[in-house]
Amino acid sequence: MVEIKFKVYPRKIFKGLVGIIAVLLILNLLGMYVYLTTENLRPFQSFFIGLFDFSHEGNIPAFFSSLLLLFVSCLLFLVSFTEKLSQRKYLGWMGLGFVFAFLAIDESVSIHEFFTGLLKRKFSLSGYLYYAWVVPYGIGVLILAFTYIPFFLKLDLRMFKMMMLSGLVFLFGAIGLEMIAGKAFEENSHDLLLMILYTIEELLEMLGVSIFISSLFWFLSIGNKKFSFVVISKLADQEDEIKSRTLHETLFP
Repeated sequence: MVEIKFKVYPRKIFKGLVGIIAVLLILNLLGMYVYLTTENLRPFQSFFIGLFDFSHEGNIPAFFSSLLLLFVSCLLFLVSFTEKLSQRKYLGWMGLGFVFAFLAIDESVSIHEFFTGLLKRKFSLSGYLYYAWVVPYGIGVLILAFTYIPFFLKLDLRMFKMMMLSGLVFLFGAIGLEMIAGKAFEENSHDLLLMILYTIEELLEMLGVSIFISSLFWFLSIGNKKFSFVVISKLADQEDEIKSRTLHETLFP
């Protein structure tokens, strides 16, 4: 039987995530500079810009954002599991886990773009609603917020404050700046202002999720919760009889 233990420091995790975000931001800004100062981009330059451009889908920043959201989902399911073991209400945490799992999938395959196309075909949406997906997603956020009022009222105060901070930062970027960017794109197409708006938008989204990750690790630490992973084979009862062999020992006994 193998028992694995590890220590987690929420502040160090947050600093590490911020460091990764800072690197991605610098590469995005470098790509913006090359795009704005070079008239005829070479293939490598176009590839580099697209690879780190915060406004593009299916590149490294988008992949990183998906991983962050998926990690939050896993942490939320872990919190719900610990709350259930402690005989406390856990369905609220589990529900948030499913929400972030959906957001992670959406970030990867752009489900929200489907709503934009669907709504723009049925309604004449423009201006701040140019990216029409903000309408159903905004309504979904409001419904979720009202539904979770009982959950928030019973939540640890510090956790509630950190959750609200991360949520406000994330939503201001994901929905607020997306609406402003939609109006800017409709009026001026792809210019410097739009690039700046997209950069700030994605930056706030990643920072908001990073704050939430740090707060979830802190929440898991209160109450002296401790975690360890134990790996047990199906033949654990015969552990003394089991001997590991290398490939070399197998081929050349």
